[in-house]
Amino acid sequence: MNLQVGRDQVVISACQLGRQAPESPRWLFRDVTFEIRAGQRWVMAGPSGAGKTILLRAMALLDPVDEGEIHWLGGPVAAVDIPVYRSTVMYVSQRPALVDGTVLDNLQLPFRLAAHRAKRYDDATVDRMLHALGRSQDFLQKRRRDLSGGEALLVTITRALQLSPMVLLLDEPTAALDALTQQQCERLVEQWLDEVATRTMVWVSHDDSQTRRIGRQRFYVSDGRLAVQADA
Repeated sequence: MNLQVGRDQVVISACQLGRQAPESPRWLFRDVTFEIRAGQRWVMAGPSGAGKTILLRAMALLDPVDEGEIHWLGGPVAAVDIPVYRSTVMYVSQRPALVDGTVLDNLQLPFRLAAHRAKRYDDATVDRMLHALGRSQDFLQKRRRDLSGGEALLVTITRALQLSPMVLLLDEPTAALDALTQQQCERLVEQWLDEVATRTMVWVSHDDSQTRRIGRQRFYVSDGRLAVQADA
C-alpha cells in the first residue's frame, strides 16, 4: 500500500454505503456517501441509536457493510492489506480494551504487533502526552485494575496517538471524563493533529459545544442517513 498522501487528498471515501440490521428488513444506515480528505477534522453527531458507532466501525473496516464499499486512497482495500489499513486508520473505542498489567505494559504492547514492529516506543513522546493530560510518570506504573473508567480511556487515547496513525477515528472518547480532563484530552488531540498537516480525524460526540470546539467539518447521522456539512 502506498501510504504517502498530500494535503486535501481524499483518504477515505464511500459511495452508497449501507448496513442492514441482522435478520431484519431495517437498515441501520443506507445510501451513505462521503469523502474524507487529508488534514480534515470531522465531527459526527446525531441522536443515540442513529448508527454513528456502526458507521465509524465500518470506516475502520471492523464491521461489514451490505451495500457499497469503503475506499482508501482512491481504491478498495485488499484483504491482505486490512491489517495495515487498521494500523493507519485507527479506531478508538469508548470501551477501553486493556490487558492485565501496568499502563506502561499497555502502551508498549502495540510495538510487539506485526503492523507496528517498524516503530519504537518513545519515552519522551509518552511523557509529553501524559503531561498534557495532567498525569505524571508515576501513572505509567498504575495497574489496569486500579484505573478508573476515565483513566482507562486516557491510556487508550495515548496508545493510539503515540502510533501516529494517518486517520484517527474516535468514538466518544471523552464521554466518561470530567470537564478538566476532557479539555486536556481535546487539546492533546488538537496538538497531535497540528504536528502533521495531513493527520485526519473523525470524532463522534453527543456534546454540541464539543463538536463546535474540535470540528471543522461535520457529519450528522439520523434515521440511518448521513448529512454532510463541509464547514462546521
